[in-house]
Amino acid sequence: MNHFANNGREYLRRVKQVQKKNGGEPLTQKEVDVLWSSLSDEEIDKKFGIKRDRRLGCLVAIAGTILFWGIIIHIWYMID
Repeated sequence: MNHFANNGREYLRRVKQVQKKNGGEPLTQKEVDVLWSSLSDEEIDKKFGIKRDRRLGCLVAIAGTILFWGIIIHIWYMID
């Protein structure tokens, strides 16, 4: 299951809770910002059992960079 969808669902649940406490009044921008900032990646990861591997992210970023610049250089030499 995609944890980004759960992040949005959790946000909407909190918004509904705050609106019920306020008597159904719409939230101000400040209240929305506080709700959104209260959701951290660490909390979401613990709640849904997501384990992030930083080495894998680094490897993907390096491979993507090499691939991108390799394609740019290849196109550059095709133009000349």
